[in-house]
Amino acid sequence: MYNTFKYLLIIFFLVLNKTSLISFVAHTSVRTPIGYRNIVGLKLGELVYSYHESLGILACRVTKINIKHVDQVIRLQAGSESILTLPEQSFYSVLRKQWVQVQALVVGEQLLADCNQPVLVSSVEQINNVHDIYQIELDKVANFFVTTSRIIVASSKSTQA
Repeated sequence: MYNTFKYLLIIFFLVLNKTSLISFVAHTSVRTPIGYRNIVGLKLGELVYSYHESLGILACRVTKINIKHVDQVIRLQAGSESILTLPEQSFYSVLRKQWVQVQALVVGEQLLADCNQPVLVSSVEQINNVHDIYQIELDKVANFFVTTSRIIVASSKSTQA
């Protein structure tokens, strides 16, 4: 019992003392307690559902929103979803059993979604146009659900407050 309690305290310390960051274009949907919302419509302090490997689904608060202008994005077609993101954004590959940057994904690969449902990648292409990328930071370290297919993406972990 003591070891379980100690383990949970360590996990909560790690989760609560770090933040999460994702980077997607404005129309990308994220899962919230009131349904799916486009990233562009999120406000500071709003709750977003995220996923932690040890703790499951968490409601996290949006602590920072930045808009970054970039010259290059990757368009990922996965299932019925078209996702625009930075080349370094990572998705979980079911076949490789690891996080893979979107630019390294290949057609036919399966991505992990909520409820362990795989979503098939049908195309990955580089787009060389200026795009506004919304960088959303949450108050806890966790992965995110994006699109209505609830594809799980890795957050960039930082120790910034």
